[in-house]
Parts: sequence; structure tokens; C-alpha cells
Amino acid sequence: MYFILAVLFLIGFCMLLDYLLRKIFKIKRVKMTNPIGKKVDLWGRIIIVLIFFALTPVISIMYEDYMHYFIMGAFLVIMFFETFVEWKYNKESKGYITHLLFIGLFIPIFLNIDLIIELLNL
Repeated sequence: MYFILAVLFLIGFCMLLDYLLRKIFKIKRVKMTNPIGKKVDLWGRIIIVLIFFALTPVISIMYEDYMHYFIMGAFLVIMFFETFVEWKYNKESKGYITHLLFIGLFIPIFLNIDLIIELLNL
């Protein structure tokens, strides 16, 4: 129950933070209009997810204790890729700034996830 509440709180916090960052930096939501950027984004995500699914059984069997670091790494790779594509192919938007700030926010959360879960199970 605490875990679900913590996840809901984190989602709400992220939505509020996204709204505030977009207001402060005056960043508008702009869809990707560059066709090359759309293809790079689609194929990059497909490749990252396929690599993730291909490595998941190996990591879960051989390095069971490090599985959460693997999942964290997969999310960070996807977030960095999304930031790069938005910076490279969507020049009129500065949305990559919010992506970089979210990456900076989530790295400490992911690294301390064991401590956070332990604190929630009081």
C-alpha cells in the first residue's frame, strides 16, 4: 500500500515539477515535426527496448542482486536518448532542458531506491 502511494506521489510530483519548469523556462510543448527525427526516435527506442529484453534473462540469472541497477540503467538510457533526439531534431523546442533536469532528479532516487523502499516498509 505504501509503495503504491509513493509511486502516485512521485508521479504527481513529476507532473507538478514539469509544469513549473515549463513555466519558469518558458518552454512550450512542441511535437516532433522533423520526419528524420521521428524515424530516429522510433528506431532508437525499438533498439533500446530489444536490447533490454534480450539482456533481462541473462542479468536476472547471473546477476540477480544487480537487477534494479540494470532497470535503472535502461530507464536512464531511454531518457538520455529522448533528450538527445529532442535536442538534435527539434530545434524550436527547449524541452530537452526539462529532460536533463528530470535525469538529475531521478539518478539519486534510483541509486537510493533500496533505502526508500526500506523506509516505506516501517
